[in-house]
Amino acid sequence: MFFESRKKTQHISLFLLGMLGGWAGHSTAALLSFTDQAAFIAAISGATSQTINFDSVSAGTVLNNTATFENVQFMFEDENGLAVDAGISDNFATTSGTNALGLNDTLGQTFISGSSIELLFSTTIHAIGLFIIASPGDMGFADDATLSAGNGVISNAEIPMQTLGDDGDVFFLGLIDSAGFSSATLASVCCGFFEFTLDDIQYATLSGPSAAVPAPAALPLMFLALICSLTQQKKHVLFAFAFSSTRCGVPS
Repeated sequence: MFFESRKKTQHISLFLLGMLGGWAGHSTAALLSFTDQAAFIAAISGATSQTINFDSVSAGTVLNNTATFENVQFMFEDENGLAVDAGISDNFATTSGTNALGLNDTLGQTFISGSSIELLFSTTIHAIGLFIIASPGDMGFADDATLSAGNGVISNAEIPMQTLGDDGDVFFLGLIDSAGFSSATLASVCCGFFEFTLDDIQYATLSGPSAAVPAPAALPLMFLALICSLTQQKKHVLFAFAFSSTRCGVPS
């Protein structure tokens, strides 16, 4: 009976060792979201990144729907779900330089809430962040704007991170998904509650170990402890876990 029990114990130990080996080689994707630009920049430190600030062209430049600008394709829909063109404008204060991206119209050249902007990238990226500059005091609810990319979604905070000289309210949205993605979408609540422009769209590509996060170490340690307790050649079952860098044992 004892030998039969010992045999079963050995089989269980082998099974757990196999699981332990699987965990040791396993990694999980990191998914992070940000409403603070400084935290986002710190998180992508060392990554290869580009920023589109719309200052490389003159104000008044039209960005047609599906057009590619600085290696990124843009698609625009208005609050009615219709395809529209965008325009680069210097009508309002921005987070950098003088230009920002808004709707191509003869009025304020701003997007109206309910609009959506999709960005398509030619290669896989892992991070995106951007500024929304909203009409003063109008974008006052969380979830007024939502950025989605890969497996991540982030909505705006209720309080703007900054107010510009012309009283425009600044919100930041950022996502990191180490699994990678090739498109991102900014959606806004419908319809007509606020106006907004976009500026400083930053995207980044991670590489090497920084693109993955190891699985939690606690699980392999738990398996190791259980193996140690099961493989003790004693007649009575003992339940104790002991961890050491060189050995594991069960008190007698």
